[in-house]
Amino acid sequence: MARLGVSGGGIAGLAAALAARRSGHDVTLFARPDAQPLTGGLQIAPNGWAALTRLGLAEKASDCSLRLDQITVRALDTGASLICLPLVQHYASFSRQALSDLLVDAIDDAGGVQRVSQTLACIDASQKDGLRLIDDDGQCHICDGLIAADGATGPA
Repeated sequence: MARLGVSGGGIAGLAAALAARRSGHDVTLFARPDAQPLTGGLQIAPNGWAALTRLGLAEKASDCSLRLDQITVRALDTGASLICLPLVQHYASFSRQALSDLLVDAIDDAGGVQRVSQTLACIDASQKDGLRLIDDDGQCHICDGLIAADGATGPA
């Protein structure tokens, strides 16, 4: 069982932490708590729905999403419908907050994920016994690997 660090508390980081934990790894999740609720929405295509299913979240995800059955392309100037495409595979629309909450709850239920309410400040790969992940408070966490899900500006 590997010791894995996950940098980033967004949807990708939460999903990665849950998948790693469900695969039997010890997980340390580095995620600064957000003071504001997430806004906006997102659509999940069939491959994303397959990932939620694999994580055991399909039923709960169905409860907090809207199943999409078609896409309508409209003219910008008149709003007239140009084409309507039926969606035969599973597409769904979520609020970002609902999907994040679903993943956080699943992580809590899974247990075994250490949460660090800090972001990574430094990554030291020079030691043989693992990566040294230094958080914003200067605490050192030793891991065998790191999943970087902290965005383009993150240290990982």
